Amino acid sequence: RRAQYLSPWSVNIFQIIAILGTMSELLEHKGLVERHPDPSDGRARLVHLTKSGRARHTQLRKELGRSP
Repeated sequence: RRAQYLSPWSVNIFQIIAILGTMSELLEHKGLVERHPDPSDGRARLVHLTKSGRARHTQLRKELGRSP
């Protein structure tokens, strides 16, 4: 297996971070999560499931045949 430069990996990591930010924003607009600034790091956001988000999570686990 050949060694690789780190730069392609770092680009992918930044893309993933951007995608996660967009996804959490969409989930917030749907009322499934709440996002709050991290008090210890002003750049970061903490994401929490709402009551609706927890209910949807439970429903999806049941639909997939997984225990809650």
